[in-house]
Amino acid sequence: MRYKRPLRIPVASLVRAQRFYAKVFDVTCRRDPARAGAIQFETEGRKVILELITNEHNPVDTKLTIRVSDFAYEYQRLAAAGVRFRSPPRTGRSGGWLARICDPDGNWITVVESRDSEQAEHPNR
Repeated sequence: MRYKRPLRIPVASLVRAQRFYAKVFDVTCRRDPARAGAIQFETEGRKVILELITNEHNPVDTKLTIRVSDFAYEYQRLAAAGVRFRSPPRTGRSGGWLARICDPDGNWITVVESRDSEQAEHPNR
Protein backbone atom coordinates (compact mmCIF):
# COMPACT_ATOMS: atom_id res chain seq x y z
CA MET A 1 0.00 0.00 0.00
CA ARG A 2 1.29 3.47 -0.89
CA TYR A 3 0.21 6.52 1.08
CA LYS A 4 -0.15 9.87 -0.63
CA ARG A 5 0.91 11.97 2.33
CA PRO A 6 3.87 11.37 4.61
CA LEU A 7 3.49 10.90 8.34
CA ARG A 8 5.20 13.72 10.23
CA ILE A 9 6.63 12.99 13.65
CA PRO A 10 7.84 15.91 15.79
CA VAL A 11 11.12 15.32 17.62
CA ALA A 12 13.31 17.39 19.91
CA SER A 13 16.59 15.91 18.64
CA LEU A 14 17.18 14.59 15.13
CA VAL A 15 20.28 12.69 16.25
CA ARG A 16 18.42 10.93 19.07
CA ALA A 17 15.41 10.18 16.83
CA GLN A 18 17.61 8.82 14.05
CA ARG A 19 19.39 6.50 16.48
CA PHE A 20 16.09 5.28 17.94
CA TYR A 21 14.26 4.57 14.66
CA ALA A 22 17.33 3.03 12.97
CA LYS A 23 18.02 0.77 15.96
CA VAL A 24 14.46 -0.19 16.83
CA PHE A 25 12.97 -0.57 13.35
CA ASP A 26 16.07 -1.20 11.22
CA VAL A 27 15.36 1.66 8.83
CA THR A 28 17.79 3.95 7.08
CA CYS A 29 17.15 7.59 7.90
CA ARG A 30 18.36 10.25 5.49
CA ARG A 31 18.15 14.02 5.31
CA ASP A 32 14.93 15.32 3.83
CA PRO A 33 16.02 17.40 0.81
CA ALA A 34 12.86 19.52 0.97
CA ARG A 35 13.18 20.51 4.64
CA ALA A 36 15.98 21.82 6.78
CA GLY A 37 15.79 20.24 10.23
CA ALA A 38 14.18 17.01 9.08
CA ILE A 39 15.14 13.45 8.28
CA GLN A 40 13.04 10.76 6.65
CA PHE A 41 12.66 7.04 6.17
CA GLU A 42 10.12 4.75 4.55
CA THR A 43 8.22 1.88 6.12
CA GLU A 44 5.41 -0.21 4.67
CA GLY A 45 5.15 2.08 1.63
CA ARG A 46 4.80 5.25 3.69
CA LYS A 47 7.28 8.08 3.99
CA VAL A 48 7.87 9.11 7.60
CA ILE A 49 9.40 12.52 8.27
CA LEU A 50 11.04 13.22 11.62
CA GLU A 51 10.82 17.00 12.05
CA LEU A 52 12.78 19.03 14.56
CA ILE A 53 10.54 21.08 16.86
CA THR A 54 11.98 24.04 18.67
CA ASN A 55 9.30 24.73 21.25
CA GLU A 56 7.76 22.67 24.03
CA HIS A 57 4.25 22.77 22.61
CA ASN A 58 3.54 19.81 20.35
CA PRO A 59 0.04 20.10 18.84
CA VAL A 60 0.42 16.88 16.86
CA ASP A 61 -1.03 13.63 18.17
CA THR A 62 1.37 11.26 16.41
CA LYS A 63 0.60 7.58 16.17
CA LEU A 64 2.58 5.17 14.00
CA THR A 65 1.79 1.48 13.49
CA ILE A 66 4.50 -1.01 12.56
CA ARG A 67 3.46 -4.52 11.51
CA VAL A 68 5.69 -7.49 12.37
CA SER A 69 5.41 -11.17 11.49
CA ASP A 70 6.96 -12.54 14.71
CA PHE A 71 5.54 -10.53 17.58
CA ALA A 72 7.18 -12.56 20.38
CA TYR A 73 10.61 -12.07 18.83
CA GLU A 74 10.10 -8.33 18.27
CA TYR A 75 8.71 -7.82 21.78
CA GLN A 76 11.76 -9.49 23.33
CA ARG A 77 14.12 -7.56 21.03
CA LEU A 78 12.51 -4.22 21.90
CA ALA A 79 12.50 -4.98 25.63
CA ALA A 80 16.18 -5.97 25.48
CA ALA A 81 16.94 -2.70 23.66
CA GLY A 82 15.42 -0.76 26.56
CA VAL A 83 12.37 0.49 24.67
CA ARG A 84 9.67 1.95 26.94
CA PHE A 85 6.30 0.20 26.63
CA ARG A 86 3.09 2.19 27.17
CA SER A 87 1.07 -0.98 27.61
CA PRO A 88 1.68 -4.69 28.05
CA PRO A 89 1.08 -6.96 25.05
CA ARG A 90 -2.54 -7.79 24.37
CA THR A 91 -4.61 -9.42 21.66
CA GLY A 92 -5.89 -6.99 19.03
CA ARG A 93 -9.17 -7.07 17.11
CA SER A 94 -7.62 -9.12 14.30
CA GLY A 95 -6.52 -11.82 16.73
CA GLY A 96 -2.82 -10.89 16.57
CA TRP A 97 -0.77 -9.46 19.40
CA LEU A 98 -0.04 -5.76 19.84
CA ALA A 99 1.87 -3.51 22.22
CA ARG A 100 2.38 0.23 22.38
CA ILE A 101 5.79 1.81 22.79
CA CYS A 102 7.10 5.38 22.85
CA ASP A 103 9.96 6.99 21.02
CA PRO A 104 12.29 9.24 23.04
CA ASP A 105 9.97 12.22 22.42
CA GLY A 106 6.83 10.44 23.66
CA ASN A 107 5.31 9.69 20.24
CA TRP A 108 3.22 6.50 20.33
CA ILE A 109 4.14 3.55 18.14
CA THR A 110 1.95 0.47 17.98
CA VAL A 111 3.73 -2.77 17.16
CA VAL A 112 1.18 -5.23 15.83
CA GLU A 113 1.41 -8.83 14.69
CA SER A 114 0.45 -9.12 11.04
CA ARG A 115 -0.76 -12.33 9.53
CA ASP A 116 -1.42 -11.16 5.98
CA SER A 117 0.39 -12.15 2.80
CA GLU A 118 2.17 -8.77 2.62
CA GLN A 119 4.50 -10.02 5.35
CA ALA A 120 6.16 -12.36 2.86
CA GLU A 121 7.80 -9.25 1.37
CA HIS A 122 8.95 -7.89 4.75
CA PRO A 123 9.55 -10.86 7.06
CA ASN A 124 11.15 -8.76 9.84
CA ARG A 125 8.55 -6.00 9.98
